[in-house]
Amino acid sequence: MAVQRAVIVTGGASGIGLGAARLLGEEGWATVLVDRDPDALDVAVTALREAGATVAAALPADIRETETAERAVAAAEAQGHELRGLVNAAAAVFQGSLWDLDPDDLDRCHAVNVRGTFQMMRAAAPAMRAHGGGSIVNVGSGDSFLGERDQLAYCTTKAGVLNMTRAAAMDAADAGIRVNCVCPGVIDTPFFRAGIAGARDPDGIVAMVEGRQPLGLLAPDAVAQAIAFLVSDRGAGMTGSALVVDGGLSASWWYERRA
Repeated sequence: MAVQRAVIVTGGASGIGLGAARLLGEEGWATVLVDRDPDALDVAVTALREAGATVAAALPADIRETETAERAVAAAEAQGHELRGLVNAAAAVFQGSLWDLDPDDLDRCHAVNVRGTFQMMRAAAPAMRAHGGGSIVNVGSGDSFLGERDQLAYCTTKAGVLNMTRAAAMDAADAGIRVNCVCPGVIDTPFFRAGIAGARDPDGIVAMVEGRQPLGLLAPDAVAQAIAFLVSDRGAGMTGSALVVDGGLSASWWYERRA
């Protein structure tokens, strides 16, 4: 019986993470989903299995905890699978500017977006090396490159994810492990919708994004397709790269949709 490749997907219960898990499942990967929301995980696992994908495990866990990464790797290596892929899609956002950001919120944001991503990579890399290589994809952001008002913590940590990706790519190359970063623009995910739910005019924010981002508000699969490409052998020549999937948002200093 052929050994099945396994991929760990954090933030795998919804949005970009779920989209990546679905596409990789269609390509024959066994998936290990990690997410803090157990109910969303149950729904995701059911949907993936109904689509014919192999879900090796679903872990309701927090990537800030060191043991989460260790448990995910153990699950990916069980049942005759080989861990060959890792998608770090879990993220946190804490609102705040230079004037009012709580320093503790900066630490909390860093614990998820940077430390959590690092811990997953550090735990997965030895298993990948033992199998002759693998591919890691970290999810950055347009805010990995640009500043955004009232998002000091998120911008800071997503810039950290990007440069951590580059450094890790140099460290892992000799082991046959590729490390890349996908940097989305504004994507219509539950994460995005929750972020604007408390705004005075959520519909106005969506309309603004539709007008400002040349290809409009993107669906999660637009980013998931890029992730699946980088995880697979189709991205074999890429490491240390930042693949921007932002609907053209960063291509110009200003864009305004015309009728």
